[in-house]
Formats: sequence, structure tokens, C-alpha cells
Amino acid sequence: QRGMGGYLNMNQRGCGPIALADMYNRSGGGISARSLAGSMYSSGRYSPRRGTSVGDYIDTAHSMGMNLKPGKVTQQSLKLASPTHPITVVGSGSDYGTRRGNNHFMNVIGTDSHGTAYVSNPLTGRIDRKPTSTVAGSAVIGLYGSGDEEDGGYTFPQAIKDAFQKLKSE
Repeated sequence: QRGMGGYLNMNQRGCGPIALADMYNRSGGGISARSLAGSMYSSGRYSPRRGTSVGDYIDTAHSMGMNLKPGKVTQQSLKLASPTHPITVVGSGSDYGTRRGNNHFMNVIGTDSHGTAYVSNPLTGRIDRKPTSTVAGSAVIGLYGSGDEEDGGYTFPQAIKDAFQKLKSE
């Protein structure tokens, strides 16, 4: 697996901006979680106290040129995940590192034949191993894109690439 570097530390960046930056970067983009969190904060799409709503996550992803669509999370659907095509899962409970009801964003980047999901987790800053059954069972929604849909997944128009390149250099 590709090293994630220090940008996955939640600190004041939040799991939503970190998971979104991780997904964007894994699909070929390049943005720091710090810049993305700042941009989302200034547009009202992220608050360090309240976090990020699923709608604001999707809206921000769309503004970045990513074609995300919500869907149900199952053990079978998690098999679509790969390091370059992660699936963002939103859920709560022990496998998400939160109390039940405190939703958390993480990216599933793959599964194996033993029922293990490999999760890029903003809470730990690491790639964690979790049972696919509990990741799926505790998920309230999955955000699919990047080749997981019939329309080919992400598209990155040049204007979007230019705008985020500017943010990346901050």
C-alpha cells in the first residue's frame, strides 16, 4: 500500500475533509487535507465542532470533479474498493472508532478473501484492518465513485484541476 504521510492526522481537519482529500489523491488528484478543510470551512461545508454532513461531502466532491453517488454498503459492495478507487463509508460504533450515532467518514481501499476490509482511517492516521461484516453492518451509507458506477466514475475537468492545484500549493 502507498504510504499516507502525516496529512491523515484529524487534529483540526476533521474526518470528512481528510477522507475526501484521501479519496481525491488516491484517484490521481493532489490536495492537502489542510487546504481542503480550510476551503470547506470557509464555504460552510465543514465545522471543527459539528463535522461534515454527507450532503456537504458529496457537494464538495462534485465541485472537485468527482462523481460520487450514495448507496447501501454490503460486504459484496466493499469488494469493489481498491487503493485507487476507494469507497467512502459513513458509520459509527466500535469499528468506526466512535460511539453509536457519532458518524465517522473512512475510506475502504480493498478487501481480501478472508473477509477483511483495509480502511484508510482519519481517526488513526493508518490503514486499519476491519472485518467487512462489521464495516458494512455499522455503515449508514457508502459513497461510490471512481469507476464503481457505469458512467466511469471521476472526471477532472481542467478548470477544477487548476483550482485545486492552486489550493494544493498553499
